[in-house]
Amino acid sequence: MCSSDLLRVAEASTGMTSTPQRVRLDVLGQKMQTSWSKIFPNKVDSKLKSFQFTKKLLTVAVSNIAYIRDIFPEEAFANKSLDKMPLKILKQHSECEDAVIAASWLLGAFEVIEKEYLKELMLVIYLDPSTPDEVHEVYTFRFSYKDGEAACELGRQDGQGRDVCQESIKKSTTTLLRTVLVLTQGLPPLPDSATVSMKLTYYDAVTPQDYEPRGFVPTELVRPRLPAGALTLQCGQVVTAYHGLGLEAAAVTGEVTGQEVLDREVRRAQGEKEVTERLGLQDLRHRQWTVQATC
Repeated sequence: MCSSDLLRVAEASTGMTSTPQRVRLDVLGQKMQTSWSKIFPNKVDSKLKSFQFTKKLLTVAVSNIAYIRDIFPEEAFANKSLDKMPLKILKQHSECEDAVIAASWLLGAFEVIEKEYLKELMLVIYLDPSTPDEVHEVYTFRFSYKDGEAACELGRQDGQGRDVCQESIKKSTTTLLRTVLVLTQGLPPLPDSATVSMKLTYYDAVTPQDYEPRGFVPTELVRPRLPAGALTLQCGQVVTAYHGLGLEAAAVTGEVTGQEVLDREVRRAQGEKEVTERLGLQDLRHRQWTVQATC
């Protein structure tokens, strides 16, 4: 299936809050412990549970990007954690009008995922809203849909494909979220002029021509253009028996240069020290950071 020649777009201007990013990182550094089942379905063994899991994973990833990048104020988020990894969840209802709008975008995206129309969801950050073709950061979530055959059974050794698949889902989910946290924490703070939008592309072979989820309108397909020197990283992929979600991040990284070098070192655990120094992680909380490889 090919991508649509239309790009459905929802956009709202959001001024950056006054909460310093370094304080945000200290909050994320607080140790909490929540079991997997408090956030995600305990077993992703049906199409319904896979859909619920995919919605949760998208929400958690978008929420933590929005939190660490200081897009919405503290009160717009709820505190969660996953195996001692502190996380934030964007509230559906809060005092921040822009955060409520963003939460409604996610609800619209859930509808498209359930119908199996959604191909890409792009969270786009602009520095100057008057030049929408020039973006500062783009987080692209790519979706695929399966017929119930567990792709992760390829690696099973004990004949218990579903159990192995569940462990693979947990491991790849943790890896993706940790990679998102490491990457976004290493980016320079955004200026107050920054705004955010969400863009959707569809599988046009199955999507009705006049279909739009609530809150989205059609517009011409214009791929976001990043400044020269922007870094693109594959943050990971999570696959269930029914859904697949992958995340690619592209951002202006300030002092970080050399996409090929950094990408290689992130994929390899051996490059932890150099990647930590390149991302400036040692300056965030004066502590030792570990970079986890993604595939």
